[in-house]
Amino acid sequence: MVISEISRFIRDGGNVFAKHVFDVDPDIRCGDEVIVVDKKDTLLGTGRASLCPSEILEFDRGPAVEVRSGVDED
Repeated sequence: MVISEISRFIRDGGNVFAKHVFDVDPDIRCGDEVIVVDKKDTLLGTGRASLCPSEILEFDRGPAVEVRSGVDED
């Protein structure tokens, strides 16, 4: 889950940076295909995890998910 303030950026295809993530599934592995959601569980995009869950939550910089495709608002 990412902070709501970057929702538009992710929908536009921008990568998710570790500092914007506040929760992550502990079963994700680096390289897995993942979905990106906001606090309301709204789908923002899909992409590939660049880090493992512990790194995503601990790091203050760097990409956590390389977004392949953002999801348009309805």
